[in-house]
Amino acid sequence: MGEPSLLRRKMLLMSGLRQRMRTRRGRVNIVDNATGQAKMGELVGVLGPSGCGKTTLLSILSGSVSSLSRSSRVYGNITLDGQPRKAWASRLVAYVPQFDFLLPTLTVAETLRYSALLRLPKDTQGAEVQARVEGVLEELGLQHVAGSQVGGSSGIRGISGGERRRVTIGMELVIDPSILILDEPTSGLDSFTAVNLMTTLKQVAQTGRIVMLSFHQPSPAMYELLDRAFLMSKGHVVFCGEPGAAYEHFEHAGMPQQRLSSL
Repeated sequence: MGEPSLLRRKMLLMSGLRQRMRTRRGRVNIVDNATGQAKMGELVGVLGPSGCGKTTLLSILSGSVSSLSRSSRVYGNITLDGQPRKAWASRLVAYVPQFDFLLPTLTVAETLRYSALLRLPKDTQGAEVQARVEGVLEELGLQHVAGSQVGGSSGIRGISGGERRRVTIGMELVIDPSILILDEPTSGLDSFTAVNLMTTLKQVAQTGRIVMLSFHQPSPAMYELLDRAFLMSKGHVVFCGEPGAAYEHFEHAGMPQQRLSSL
């Protein structure tokens, strides 16, 4: 997809992240003192059981959770090469939700084009828009379905579920983000399709981006594709580092894990 953005940075740091929610039972920390880092070029996995705070953490990092509202507060620091998140998040971060929200009658190329027209500056030339669409089609392996309707509802068969997931990701990639955050992108996909998607996302990261995604229980093949793992439990990041080092980390903590079993 052409040259990576000139706005690429090197290191994403988060420290002391905490989201406190007001509930009927009082105040609860959904994410509690989460600390970690990620580098450009890395595929980063955020793992843990349901309800551990994965989605909330990614939402905080992407800026889709307000730091100040009537029912919640977000504390802590997020920096990119020392710059606070408010200075770069709106320009450099893209967020892909867990579920696909696509118009079934549009083709794949039309979907990406409309996303580009809505998201890019108004003075972006048509040739630039087309180049970005073609670049994303190539990067995500969607050239062969570029002219196919998305489908999925309204009686339109359309493309496969895995291809629809890639289209949703492509809608964010057309803005050429430096940080791509995805909430459970492999949810609902069979194991073969999930590994293929993970392989593609690793290639996207290798263009000079941070690609950070959450999942509940990855297969060993998916886990081994990661460059960095955030393991979460009850709102805490209990491990952040090279995936293979997690086994030794938990062994030293008195919690040995069977190698190549899902963490």
